[in-house]
Amino acid sequence: MAMVVFPGAFLSSAFQVIRERLASTDFKKRQITRFENTLDLLYEVLDDAEMKQYRVPRIKSWLVSLKHYVYELDQLLDVIATDAQQMGKIQRILSGFINQCQYRMEVLLMEMHQLTLKKELLGLKDITSGRYRVRVSQKLLRKFRTKSLIDESVMNGREHEKEELIKFLLSDIHSDNLAPIISIVGLMGMGKTTLAQLVYNDDMITEHFELKAWVNVPESFNLVSPTGLNLSSFHISTDNSEDFEILQHQFLQLLTGKKYLLVLDGVCKIDENTWEELQILLKCGSSGSKMIVTTHDKEVASIMRSTRLIHLKQLEESDSWSLFVRYAFQGRNVFEYPNLELIGKKIVEKCGGLPLALKTLGNLLLKKFSESEWIKVLETDLWRLPEGEIYINLLLRLSYLILPSNLKRCFAYCSIFPKGYELEKGELIKLWMAEGLLKCHKRDKSEQELGTHIKKMPTKIERLNNLEMLTDFVVGEQRGFDIKMLGKLNQLHGKLQISGLENVNDPAHAVAANLEDKEHLEDLSMSYNEWREMDGSVTEAQASVLEALQPNINLTSLTIKDYRGGSFPNWLGDRHLPNLVSLELLGCKIHSQLPPLGQFPSLKKCSISSCDGIEIIGTEFLGYNSSDVPFRSLETLRFENMAEWKEWLCLEGFPLLQKLCIKHCPKLKSALPQHLPSLQKLEIIDCQELAASIPKAANITELELKRCDDILINELPSKLKRIILCGTQVIQSTLEQILLNCAFLEELEVEDFFGPNLEWSSLDMCSCNSLRTLTITSWHSSSLPFPLHLFTNLNSLMLYDYPWLESFSGRQLPSNLCSLQIKKCPKLMASREEWGLFQLNSLKQFSVGDDLEILESFPEESLLPSTMKSLELTNCSNLRIINYKGLLHMTSLESLCIEDCPCLDSLPEEGLPSSLSTLSIHDCPLIKQKYQKEEGERWHTISHIPDVTIS
Repeated sequence: MAMVVFPGAFLSSAFQVIRERLASTDFKKRQITRFENTLDLLYEVLDDAEMKQYRVPRIKSWLVSLKHYVYELDQLLDVIATDAQQMGKIQRILSGFINQCQYRMEVLLMEMHQLTLKKELLGLKDITSGRYRVRVSQKLLRKFRTKSLIDESVMNGREHEKEELIKFLLSDIHSDNLAPIISIVGLMGMGKTTLAQLVYNDDMITEHFELKAWVNVPESFNLVSPTGLNLSSFHISTDNSEDFEILQHQFLQLLTGKKYLLVLDGVCKIDENTWEELQILLKCGSSGSKMIVTTHDKEVASIMRSTRLIHLKQLEESDSWSLFVRYAFQGRNVFEYPNLELIGKKIVEKCGGLPLALKTLGNLLLKKFSESEWIKVLETDLWRLPEGEIYINLLLRLSYLILPSNLKRCFAYCSIFPKGYELEKGELIKLWMAEGLLKCHKRDKSEQELGTHIKKMPTKIERLNNLEMLTDFVVGEQRGFDIKMLGKLNQLHGKLQISGLENVNDPAHAVAANLEDKEHLEDLSMSYNEWREMDGSVTEAQASVLEALQPNINLTSLTIKDYRGGSFPNWLGDRHLPNLVSLELLGCKIHSQLPPLGQFPSLKKCSISSCDGIEIIGTEFLGYNSSDVPFRSLETLRFENMAEWKEWLCLEGFPLLQKLCIKHCPKLKSALPQHLPSLQKLEIIDCQELAASIPKAANITELELKRCDDILINELPSKLKRIILCGTQVIQSTLEQILLNCAFLEELEVEDFFGPNLEWSSLDMCSCNSLRTLTITSWHSSSLPFPLHLFTNLNSLMLYDYPWLESFSGRQLPSNLCSLQIKKCPKLMASREEWGLFQLNSLKQFSVGDDLEILESFPEESLLPSTMKSLELTNCSNLRIINYKGLLHMTSLESLCIEDCPCLDSLPEEGLPSSLSTLSIHDCPLIKQKYQKEEGERWHTISHIPDVTIS
């Protein structure tokens, strides 16, 4: 397999290939199993690591180390495969080949196992099950050159600049022997190219000039190189021209006596000699010729001696909102989505008036009407990246990071091609296949088919009577592409997704689809693609259509999305689907009642979201006329984004319910089911008006209460292991109960507290021996909520945004503390020499992030214990010196990370601890040049460290 350079995006494909190759080796089964288990543990946190690597340098270093080991393993397998072809098995055994490789494999296994131990310390988790997924078309996976064509309707807030540009191009301005130049200057994403495109295609401009040419300028601006300036728009090719005189002759023939317009788009840099050569080629045009240059660098405009400059500034607030709405809603009435409008305006504010940012996020949220998806974009950690980063790169990175991992790999692969390279779809798919980036089930699609997206069904598909696998069926508007085509396909197995059901207007066509006879289908999804105004007759017809689409009784999973009929079908309730295990109702907005789901005997998972017509969930939800216990098999129940839901009238049922999640239901007031004997996890988030008691459930182990200040806890479960509390009211009312009654608590996280100091005398008599991890975030009080000495077995402590805390009051830190992270706690950091860390021999990792004026030298002598293995310093704006005396005794230090310390100009002259294996330095401009690999004057002082990253 070829060596690749993108740690997160390509590692997952490398893992898959390595697993397959391990199975074909002669190694012992036990060794292969150990490798597979280790790879699985690392693979499950890859997505989380890639998301966090940009703001946590230690995670980036972890990824780099993982990449190194994975590729070393891959190369070792290459050697094994090559040797197997050249020699027989007996010869290899006699030569000791297998023994040598097994030894190296054991070493690699140990090194990779160490990385699995670090993933918990770094806070890496498996987030794939809850990832924010985005479906993208093939267009996003191809890097196209900028075209001169554009839809003028995308113009927002640039009318004045367009008018000024056209006026200049039509004027009689002269400039010596060269065509006058107007330069459009602005930051990345400001709309320079868009403005030039609009003017370039204007009818007056087309009529005015005899010749027009649009040129994408590469970063390497070289006139006669094959990779240089592409002048094909002038019907002049430089591909085979190595002679400047030949080029000059071609221009002379073409341009003499003609008035031309030349656009040089995206000029990053240019030297004066190159520019003079281009002037010689272009000076033969007639009077009235003009040039447009787009660039982000004013110096470029100066070198080219521009006649006039247009400086593009950020869009005004109203123009920004209009542009965002155009892309995110695409013709729909924004006033129909008041919750999204509020979130959208906050997103627009963060875009800072950059058109490309607004378009990028608008496209990203197109056809997504779930409030939670918009909130995830608004609250993403990427908004908090350092200010020094180019802002538009942040937005583009966001649109990349929320892709599924398989699409990330393919998209990142395209970056190895030069700027402006146009890829052919079939060729690109083959390249992905060659790199092992495409993986699919054998019975699903071929790898080539993964490069396409079904928009309409092939004709005569209904003749495939024995077809067993059809994952997607798109109902078209035209005759011959309707849902009746499914009628004879009764051998379909597995999963079927039917989309475009808004195009079915006749219930007879739905009956002809014959879903009820498709006994081999297990998973069925039915969705409507467009929102449009509907009168009563249309909603009644939609209800009749869905009623006619009754599935077979063998169905185990059902999803209904964006259904707009007046009522749910009769078959969606009671005993019509006895084998149904999973049900999801999403975006069914006009229904005032949920279907009677309580009597589905096999239902284990139920998710209901964005059903805005629901105000009350009552007994109809449990099912009618039955003595059976409602929801007797249900294990997971989720309600999300129920904007109008106010009341839950729940009598009994849910004997096996293990997880209950209620999120973003702002009007819900009462009540919750009270008797849930099997409940293990309860999440209530953003239910500000909910004034109800949490269920009586003795087996709850995880509890998450966020921004639900009126929630009541009458009887706290004693088996709780993990608790997250957010909001002043809920913390004040429940935290003391938790500490006094939860003897098995292992992880506690509290955040967003704005009340007075908490004082509980009874806690002095309490000992919380089970707590292992404690996180306190955004705590606006002058003292800790509890004495830390209570937690005798605490391993990890994180304090973030604790501006008024001055000291660890009372006794010393817990003696078993392994990891300590303190960020944005300026007053506490000022008293650091009083903490007694030097005597805390259990401490292995210390991270500090504070913009302290007094912190010029760190660490102080005898501040940290000799057992430290990892030290991280971030956002220390006045830090000038890494104190050698403070590091001298740290003989176990393995990792040192320094980030965003602009005043730091050197590392200790005496050197760093010899035990150091990883050094990461980011955003420290004074130190960057001195310690650059091979070239820096101080590189030799750190060259012995195995893993060095400086950026």
